[in-house]
Amino acid sequence: MTLLWPEKSERLARQNLRQTLSRMHQALGFSTRNSPFFEITPETIQFKAKETFVTDAQTFLKLSAKMSVQLQNGRLPDNIRQQLETAVSLYRGEFLAGFNLGHSSLFEEWALAQRQLLEERFLDILQRLGHHYLVCQQWPAARQHIERLLTLAPWREEAHRQMMQLLAWTGQRSAALVQYQQCCQILAKELNVLPAAKTEALYRQIVHNELPPLAASAGTAVAPPTPQQTAVRPCIGRQQEQKHLADLIRSPTCRLLTVTGPSGMGKSTLIRHVLQEMAADMATRIHIIDLAASPKTDVQTAIENIVQHTPNDNMLILLDGVVDPRTCQQAITTCLRRYPE
Repeated sequence: MTLLWPEKSERLARQNLRQTLSRMHQALGFSTRNSPFFEITPETIQFKAKETFVTDAQTFLKLSAKMSVQLQNGRLPDNIRQQLETAVSLYRGEFLAGFNLGHSSLFEEWALAQRQLLEERFLDILQRLGHHYLVCQQWPAARQHIERLLTLAPWREEAHRQMMQLLAWTGQRSAALVQYQQCCQILAKELNVLPAAKTEALYRQIVHNELPPLAASAGTAVAPPTPQQTAVRPCIGRQQEQKHLADLIRSPTCRLLTVTGPSGMGKSTLIRHVLQEMAADMATRIHIIDLAASPKTDVQTAIENIVQHTPNDNMLILLDGVVDPRTCQQAITTCLRRYPE
């Protein structure tokens, strides 16, 4: 009684409960005496757990317990997978969202605890299903669950690793490296921590195109994608863009050239192909700072190191893999001012 009416005496609280139950049953067309929903005694009231009367929260918790099942080579048994998918469909948002008694701090504490329990179970289910679909190489389903997990809990580092693996396995290496950068930023902002050793190791493997098989369970593994899946796409059918870029680079008035576009469109492939073609007939040294491979690089320091070792030469510096141009703005501005010619 204290949970619902903390300011009332026990007698008044019981009276309020009787009246509330009576109004509820009248609205549903049943009498309190023969309630189909509750088992009522002078001291207790309990929900009747029958097949015809269920609550989504109770069903969700029952299904979520299936996560503890033994995996089969990293995969969930199909019946368990289906039950966990059912649990996902039952979770439609926070428990009792928008509902409060206003006068009972005890009720609010109880509701908050239940809300956190259900949310954590839901996030764990998404993570388990995401791993299952990764191992099964069912990429759309894996992405759907991992993206939903990251939307609700962007600080979950394991989910970032799952997304990095998915992107790398589907030939989206640059996007996988961007995912790592986002992970670093979120962990620093939300938790003030650095990525775990597992995340750093996975990042280095992707940088060096050495992505290992995805661990399925102890002693087993799923084979990595074939080389054809992760090969860099050739620069074919882009002769017009290549010529335009080459003309701009050769122009004495062009000191800063920016190539922008959505991730995965082949910007790096295009510009590197152009530079490779031009290298033979240019009296210019070409230096590449690959921020996708080394996102923690201090751009200004890197540029100064290059200039220090080639002080009297013409040079072209390529900043590849820039996600947010603002992070390089100061370094570029300083460089252009320091070397006006």
